[in-house]
Amino acid sequence: NKNLGFNKEHLYSIMNAGALGARVYPFKQELLKNSNILAVTNSSQMFRTGIPGNGYLYNKKYGADPTACQFVNVDYDFLNTYQIKLKEGRFFSKKFSTDSSAVLINEAAERIFGDKDPVGKEITRVGQKDWKKTFKIIGVIKDFNYESLHYNIRPLVLHLQTPTEADNYITIRIAAGKPQKTIKYIKDGWNKFANGNYMYSRFVDENLARLYESEQKTSLITTIFALLAIFIASLGVFGLSAYVAEQRTKEIGIRKALGASIPEIILLLTREFAIWVLMANLIACLLYYEQLAQKFCIQS
Repeated sequence: NKNLGFNKEHLYSIMNAGALGARVYPFKQELLKNSNILAVTNSSQMFRTGIPGNGYLYNKKYGADPTACQFVNVDYDFLNTYQIKLKEGRFFSKKFSTDSSAVLINEAAERIFGDKDPVGKEITRVGQKDWKKTFKIIGVIKDFNYESLHYNIRPLVLHLQTPTEADNYITIRIAAGKPQKTIKYIKDGWNKFANGNYMYSRFVDENLARLYESEQKTSLITTIFALLAIFIASLGVFGLSAYVAEQRTKEIGIRKALGASIPEIILLLTREFAIWVLMANLIACLLYYEQLAQKFCIQS
């Protein structure tokens, strides 16, 4: 339920877009002919373990203390498709040929670099000679959860990918209503450009759900054992009630003969252990209230 920093609704992803190679751009153009497809972007992997990372030097070309950042390759339509907010600066644009040597960073990277105005500054990617390169920061995006919520949002650098080469993911924002018809159109387009390669695809929220399978299994097991514990406890209360009633059969008969009402007799039999049941319910309610308060804080 947490706000992930992007709009995850109606996002459909293809996880083996690399099979398209140089045909990724014609494929995107084919998809955008359908009015139910609002935006299409091609990027490297997200929403899984193993997001690639590298060391970056901030505002200097040499040094021994690089900052570790994750990085994602994106195209010009990334921000629009995911509906991620731009904090400052600008996003990649075809109007600027120099953007091949430009990057954007997220707020987490801005904080770790320790500069409140990083736009216009440079970062240098460390590595071997053919990998090392200096980039100009042209913008800062708002933090978004590109990994599991098991991790705090880590520093992220966005690089502009080569337009003629497909990266791992194609993400498609589709219009609400009758998505199956749109998905069929996407698959038909894939078959037209993918040279017989199978399309591995699903909605982004399904990818997100896979990040928390262990929590879902734990939740199911916990629920089963909780219901079992409640059932056993209820049997115990029922057995105790039956035992007390049997032990006091004569007393109940006498009280009934003397005019005691049924509610009075029930109160007499249950008074001894009802207080413990009420105390248990009070503790359970307090714990439940605490969980609701934590959930509200997370959503806020």
